Amino acid sequence: MVAAVDATLVRAVSFEYMDLTNTLPRRLIIVVIAASVLFVVRGMAQLPPEPEPIISFYNGDLLIVGDAWFPTDPSAKPMKTHVRILCKRRVGMCALATSDYGDAGLGVEFLPVVSWTSKRVTLRDERLEPSCSVNDYVVDRAGNSVSLISSPGRLAERVECRIGPYQKPKKTVYGLVLHRPQR
Repeated sequence: MVAAVDATLVRAVSFEYMDLTNTLPRRLIIVVIAASVLFVVRGMAQLPPEPEPIISFYNGDLLIVGDAWFPTDPSAKPMKTHVRILCKRRVGMCALATSDYGDAGLGVEFLPVVSWTSKRVTLRDERLEPSCSVNDYVVDRAGNSVSLISSPGRLAERVECRIGPYQKPKKTVYGLVLHRPQR
């Protein structure tokens, strides 16, 4: 698992899948964020599970740890995936690391910070290509909660984006929790 995490972060940092200008400051920022995510993912593997996500603000940094997105709509299915988000306020960027249960792979995405106030932090998954859905992440400091708001994207009208027969994607709100394993 650790080797898969290392290999994924090396690919992400080497700009193999990113279209960024190869300037030294941008490379340095991405290397620092990727290394921080790697450190967090390795360190958090030893912590016992909690029912609420771990949300930590310290010195302009934000760390979020969770294991599943549960929808507020009972007809939607929960998404069981390990989630780690590390944000640097000064940089205005966040690194989102996800890994599915039973899967050795790790996905890393970079999310820009839309707003950062004393009560709330908002992130947006801005993809270069149009997609079926657009994801916004809202961190509520007062309520100690993280929400994923999945809204229909520009390609939502296409047949391949439908979630069922004749059902177009709809707006769904998910809440992040740490999964407590059943014994």
